[in-house]
Amino acid sequence: MGLCQSKPLSLSLATKYTSIEQIRSRAQSYANINFQCVISIDFSASNGMLHSNTSSPYLQIIYEIEPVVLYLTQNDIFSFRFGCADSTDKSIVPLINEQFRFHSFQELIDGYKTAVDNVIQSGPTRFKATVEKCIRIITEYNGDQNIKDKQTESKQQFATLCFIPTDGQLNTEDAEILVEASKYAICFIVIGLGNEDFSGYKEFNPTGRKFNNFAFIDYENIRNAAEHIDVSQKLSLMIFDQIEAQIQDMTKAGII
Repeated sequence: MGLCQSKPLSLSLATKYTSIEQIRSRAQSYANINFQCVISIDFSASNGMLHSNTSSPYLQIIYEIEPVVLYLTQNDIFSFRFGCADSTDKSIVPLINEQFRFHSFQELIDGYKTAVDNVIQSGPTRFKATVEKCIRIITEYNGDQNIKDKQTESKQQFATLCFIPTDGQLNTEDAEILVEASKYAICFIVIGLGNEDFSGYKEFNPTGRKFNNFAFIDYENIRNAAEHIDVSQKLSLMIFDQIEAQIQDMTKAGII
């Protein structure tokens, strides 16, 4: 059950930057931050035919995340799935078999296509396990990094970018764990797919967070906009806007 069910959500498509080249240039400003990308994909049964090898919006999201991430980091990509028969709402599991680390987006895309053919969709949608996994990833990395810093006398900031494409809603447990996650340098960007009523995301603002660590982008809202909009570019621009806003917020809060 979502946090609220009110009138349909309407989000502005305005972005700070107007071209991919602008965000490529701006991304250089964050060269002091070592970014790690996590993509956690919803395989709950309500997704239905949203998962396919020919016309999957999930696959399209991966393509459109790619340029933004590659401007910020060359690290491996971590990818998991949740809401499937293997994870249900209790955990997340590697995207394919035991593999959750991918050396390139093409390798990730191939992995996703394999998962589509083999994963049994289940549910329900829950983000809690994804958030907990991101906390473990950044905690473990920072522990390793502290050892390296003592050896090299240099310190680099570390942040995780977590993308969650889904057709599901937030719930109370998701809100609670996001408050805990705001103690860490993790940006959460949920991308809504399908015809779900995403209005619950509009009023999502749990008290007690150290910084605003959560953003929602309605993919269908972009696709249904005026025909002259380049959907792929617009999504990339909106993603970068949200990353930059969260990085600035966590900097002000002293997280990094």
